[in-house]
Amino acid sequence: MKKSILPILLALIILSTLTLSGCTEEKRTFTEEEEKLIGTWKGTNVIAFFSDGTCHHDYDVPRKYGTWKIEEGKLVLNWIDRTLRNDYELEEGEGGYLLTITEEGTGITGTYRQQ
Repeated sequence: MKKSILPILLALIILSTLTLSGCTEEKRTFTEEEEKLIGTWKGTNVIAFFSDGTCHHDYDVPRKYGTWKIEEGKLVLNWIDRTLRNDYELEEGEGGYLLTITEEGTGITGTYRQQ
């Protein structure tokens, strides 16, 4: 009985090892400009950009989750219900950066201070 279980266990261990070795997380590389955005920003609400390319925005209840990137000079926010290609301006000031986002289509502007 023990002899018949050993080959099966070895096969399972080898199969598990081979399967899991293929599970590598692809690390996203950021431009210098994108690196500056990573973190939490506070204005009339809060937006956070994470190093895995995800983000959240606290202007809706419940909190809105999505992904972000800078593409062709625009801050692209991919939310579950829509994608926005926003104009943005990043200014270095006293105490950190200021981020101004102008929403595509509506022209609504929000200014955030780096936390």
